[in-house]
Amino acid sequence: MSYDLRIWCVNRPDIAETVTIAKGKDWLVNAGVVACLAEDIPDDVVGHLPGIAHQVDLSLEPIDAPAAGKAAIWRAARAIAKAAHGVIEDPQTDQVELPSGVKRIVPIKHAPNERVSVLTMSWWFDHDRFSDRRSILSLVDALERWLPEAMPRRYGLYEPPQYELAKTGRDHLVEFLVANLTDTIVWYAHRPVFYVFNSISRNPGWIMHGGKQTYRCNRISIDIDAAVLEQPGWQPGLERAWRELSRLLHPFFGDVRTLRGHIARGRSFAFDSETESHPVKGWWWHGVPLRLGHAAVISEPYWKEWPELHGRTTPDENGLAFVSTEDWRSDADAADSVGGVPERLAIGFMPRTRGSAAGGGEWVEWFEDYPAIFPFPRP
Repeated sequence: MSYDLRIWCVNRPDIAETVTIAKGKDWLVNAGVVACLAEDIPDDVVGHLPGIAHQVDLSLEPIDAPAAGKAAIWRAARAIAKAAHGVIEDPQTDQVELPSGVKRIVPIKHAPNERVSVLTMSWWFDHDRFSDRRSILSLVDALERWLPEAMPRRYGLYEPPQYELAKTGRDHLVEFLVANLTDTIVWYAHRPVFYVFNSISRNPGWIMHGGKQTYRCNRISIDIDAAVLEQPGWQPGLERAWRELSRLLHPFFGDVRTLRGHIARGRSFAFDSETESHPVKGWWWHGVPLRLGHAAVISEPYWKEWPELHGRTTPDENGLAFVSTEDWRSDADAADSVGGVPERLAIGFMPRTRGSAAGGGEWVEWFEDYPAIFPFPRP
């Protein structure tokens, strides 16, 4: 029998897989480290730090070791957690501790009107699975587990949003989403998340818009302060959240990209003609972007029409194929890792600025035709 502690770490600690790290008269402390998967992390641990990738097991033997032994195992646990950016779990008491100096996030401050970059996770889908309570409950569960900062501080149907989650509670949020998900919801999240957007229709597909048939799909996106990528664990944590949410949302396409040139305004941001635009204009789907950004997820009907992907990536058990660059802070593009986006599936051009300030203003032009292969048959 032994007294055990676990340290769940973002970085791999500099210790051997199994080693004795402290000992005294009639007691010793052993340590072992292994890589862990997302499903290995206990529910009461996962929200404390993003990007947990390693588990360190400490054991003090015997279980009735003197106070010096218990002091030694806790001293070792805190030292490892600080060095490897970890959280300590005590299985004997079910208590979880973040040691001094280890934080999930260090607050990010921007000067007023400072130009900031926004990391945008987006998903497009044409199913209506989020019309029932069970699916919405699953979405709330996923946000709470993988990206709790995306949960709303306040929410409602207009500015300023009338409901505060701390007062109304989780059940009210779920019922509000069940009743209003197809409306425009105002959703104030927690930093570093700026916004959560939803554009859901009960009947996605071809509609008449501006005198012509246009394909309108469903879209959910999460805007995040890209500066958080500099903090420990946040890129792998966000990539994990993106993959888990992708499996839940099951889009035909989704991406992660950094859009530069936003303007810091208090807890949110504004934009102008210098702000980069996403190549997809909201819920109006016109084809796969020419550049995929940091990461992309592809499923049917695009997988069938994109054989060049086959062999470069493999769909998971849900039929989702993922591609990602290694460093989301870089300018590397996931399209380059799969040989580019075929012209037959792609939008004709990325968003571009038209007009001139001297001539009466500038505007962003999006591609609004359709590529040779658009796998959503017209009615």
